[in-house]
Amino acid sequence: MTARTDYRPYSGSCPRCLASLGLASVESRGVWYCSPACASGAPAEQASASTVDERWLTNRPRRFYRTRAPKELRRSSG
Repeated sequence: MTARTDYRPYSGSCPRCLASLGLASVESRGVWYCSPACASGAPAEQASASTVDERWLTNRPRRFYRTRAPKELRRSSG
């Protein structure tokens, strides 16, 4: 009896529906899909609406943050 190792990607996303890959991911023709339905080409489900507004996903320049005092000059809260 020989040991068989099943290699699965630990990161990435499905090229069809952009869902993250997990333990249920399936490899088909050298490409990893999130589920057997995506691998077989079944109609993709509608992507859920983003829970975070798109404008909050962009970087906020540091010039908009207030300046902090050095650690030694900050008031202790305790």
